[in-house]
Amino acid sequence: MADQQQPTNTTESGVDASSLSPLERRKSLEKHLQLRPEADDLKNRHILLDTTAAPALQARQAELERQRITDNLKKGLSKRPEKEELVERASNPVTAQWCA
Repeated sequence: MADQQQPTNTTESGVDASSLSPLERRKSLEKHLQLRPEADDLKNRHILLDTTAAPALQARQAELERQRITDNLKKGLSKRPEKEELVERASNPVTAQWCA
């Protein structure tokens, strides 16, 4: 009799597999939805994107924003003076005051 196992309502992973009645399930869902954070709170915590774009377009929008930032950075770096020019400015007394 010790060999017989009692039926349990848990799976191997420890998840309760007992079925809930539709009414219990509905009450549980309503309870969890009431505890759900507001969309503004999720946006402030950077969990939701603060965008008006459709969800299907949000990934593309983020990719375009990243490309725009990269392009602006490259543009700014291309206008940056070379090392030799910076050394020359620092050795020139007129421009050395300006650099300091």
